[in-house]
Amino acid sequence: MEIRNIEILHATIPLKEPYILSFARIIEIDSIVVRITLENGGVGYSEAVPLLGYSNETKETIIENSIKVIKLIHKLDTSELESFLDEIIPNASFVISAFITAKEMALKQFSIEKEITALEKTYDDLEALRDEIEDGKTSQAGKKLENIP
Repeated sequence: MEIRNIEILHATIPLKEPYILSFARIIEIDSIVVRITLENGGVGYSEAVPLLGYSNETKETIIENSIKVIKLIHKLDTSELESFLDEIIPNASFVISAFITAKEMALKQFSIEKEITALEKTYDDLEALRDEIEDGKTSQAGKKLENIP
């Protein structure tokens, strides 16, 4: 599945209550949101949040590495994304995780939409069978019932 578009958005989000660490008091977080759109229309979102003490990545390096990825991806296949990211930004685990999660969500969204479409068709088929049974066409309805998954 081909990646068609990647976007990033930065937001500074104030916390309702401070996040207290042994070495810092955090009152807001920087969230860098990644949006990936696939050729099938699937869209996935994820984020990278730089937190002092958890990674060496900062808001600036996450944005810089995300822009680097976007500039270098030209219709990359989703199956190649992880090795591509490991190669161009090997020490950026928060960025890599955000891109991979957004990709997985986009793939899952498409999969779920296909399942919903199949369920809707089954529901429509069952409604049609119910109507046939109510109209007294039970022999035809019985044969059709065998074919519904």
